[in-house]
Amino acid sequence: MTSSSLRLVAAAVHGLKRRRSIRDTTWLLAAIAVCLCVGSARSTAAQASGAGTDDHRSGIASSMSTRSGDSVLTAVIHDPGLNMDAYTVTYPAGWYFEGTLAPSTPCAPAALVYRINSPDGLSEIESLPKLTWTWSDSGHISRPAEGCLLLKPEMSAAQLVRYMSAVLEVEYVADHPVPQATLAKSAKHVDDTNAMWARAYKTSKNQPPTVTAEWASAAVRYLNGTVAMQGRLNVALDCTSVPSPFPGQHPWSTHSCSANVYFVHAPDARFAVATALADTVITETVMPGWLHAYAEARYHYAQRINFGDRILYLVPERQNRQLLPLIALGVDSAMQRAARVANTDYPRAADWADFVIDGPTMDALTVAPASTRLTRYTWSDTAAKAHFHTDDPQANPNGSVAGPWTREPPVVGGGSH
Repeated sequence: MTSSSLRLVAAAVHGLKRRRSIRDTTWLLAAIAVCLCVGSARSTAAQASGAGTDDHRSGIASSMSTRSGDSVLTAVIHDPGLNMDAYTVTYPAGWYFEGTLAPSTPCAPAALVYRINSPDGLSEIESLPKLTWTWSDSGHISRPAEGCLLLKPEMSAAQLVRYMSAVLEVEYVADHPVPQATLAKSAKHVDDTNAMWARAYKTSKNQPPTVTAEWASAAVRYLNGTVAMQGRLNVALDCTSVPSPFPGQHPWSTHSCSANVYFVHAPDARFAVATALADTVITETVMPGWLHAYAEARYHYAQRINFGDRILYLVPERQNRQLLPLIALGVDSAMQRAARVANTDYPRAADWADFVIDGPTMDALTVAPASTRLTRYTWSDTAAKAHFHTDDPQANPNGSVAGPWTREPPVVGGGSH
């Protein structure tokens, strides 16, 4: 987050903190770069004219626009609730972008989710829905806010990246070093944010909130049909602690953690290109004006948002349903199970980004955990006895991968979960 964004948030919080409860403050800290509303965008190189569209999937209005460059396109994700552009995401020209802001819950704000596919459908860059959980060290057992994950407080980024490899059913090959530049940027963000809260609470009797950050990365692999794939799985974990505002009590804090998960995967021969694009082309930028408007609107929105709508909880329910059994199994056993599945010729189940982008509905509450409206496409080269699967309907390997390739009739749902 830029220093100007931090100043905007600090100004908004200074005007709101007197009428907020500790729970509201914790929520705001977790939501600092996201929104209560939901918008979505889809763009391709062929749509770079900048024309807007409306998508009424699941009854939620959305809009998109793109900006064209020589080798980079920019998707603009619009928040219809505030009628403001919320995020921009840059991606390689010729690739296909699908993105959305996942719904918010009392525990977690809306979060940016996207997948970016290469033209042949084999390489993909994904930002999965955030994992969010809360707890306190007051000594009292309290029920977490609805929509929270039921994770252990001490869960680290290194543990999460291993469990996420099991969720995604890929083989964990080795730890991957996190670039020093990434760690330095993260450390500066932590220092700047803690300094911001220290200034905001300078005249308060209460102690300021504090934030921490961790990163972990892993090299993974799996089979996509007959195609050997490599992947890089990144987890960025941010935690916030809010001290108790009640003087005279035993000191305790409320804690909240939020983990961003990024997954880059591509065929062995193209993995280096995919990771280079992910590192040098893909950027996410939150719009400062929208961030300020969100901080100001949070209090008023909280008074009238219907958090009783079950569709808001489909994402955390799915996360809990897939992650908690693996934690109960233990990290080593979960990773061994995933490795067995990863090295078989069987389609991987839809992941959490697919689940959000392809439109979860209330039907998802009564069907098998792996089922979504995801349509899977299989391309085959019968002469070479080769095939692979993709969720991108626009993918076509002919001309870029030795073929010829023929697309088989699409299959809705399915997967190995």
